[in-house]
Amino acid sequence: MDKRKKSKLDVVTEQGDSATILRLVGEFDTNRFGILIPHVLNLVQKGQYKLALDMSIVNYLDSRGMGMLVALMALLRRVGMKFKIFNLSPDVQTILESTNLDKVLFIYRNEQEAVSSSWQREMELRITTKNNVVIIRIQGKYDNDSFSNLVNVVNKLIEDGHTKIAADLGDLEIIDSSGLGALVSVMATLQEKGFKFKIFNLQKQVQSIIRSTNLHKVLYIYVSEEDAIISSWLILPK
Repeated sequence: MDKRKKSKLDVVTEQGDSATILRLVGEFDTNRFGILIPHVLNLVQKGQYKLALDMSIVNYLDSRGMGMLVALMALLRRVGMKFKIFNLSPDVQTILESTNLDKVLFIYRNEQEAVSSSWQREMELRITTKNNVVIIRIQGKYDNDSFSNLVNVVNKLIEDGHTKIAADLGDLEIIDSSGLGALVSVMATLQEKGFKFKIFNLQKQVQSIIRSTNLHKVLYIYVSEEDAIISSWLILPK
């Protein structure tokens, strides 16, 4: 009988030339997965923002584990950086795919890919379609130029025959006059076609900025994606 004690899960950090790698060592235990939080907080407080987690010993993720990964991603998002994970097992990859978290988290096949790819969360406009509605997801660090590109994207969508267009602002933590101007411009373009340009999933800070400019009385704002999709799209004549 093997009486050797299994070592508890722990975190080892390795400082490389371009990034800090966090490696889980010992016996994997979902109940101890949360030990990552203080480690990452300590590194961020020291100004180390390029962090990647080696998931090679992780053979299962429950809701707490997934929530922790999302929390770490949100923590690094505040400083405009990505929290990367790599070396995922097929089982963990399947779990993340089944919850759609593979579309949210920054996942890489191996350490080299994770370290060599961009660390800054550049602003992206990701386009998906649901129930014949085009959803534009505005993600990443706020960028005036990228936000202004929203106007060009919507104009192209209209040229292609799309009129039901909504924007998910859930990842946006702040917006300035340039961003607000882009939203109003897009709204005006769709209004000429008799349709609403809808925005949803606004964070409190963005809601506050919009209300301070009274644009909440002008823009078509919805709580969730579902609310935006099922509500009326046509602008009825007054």
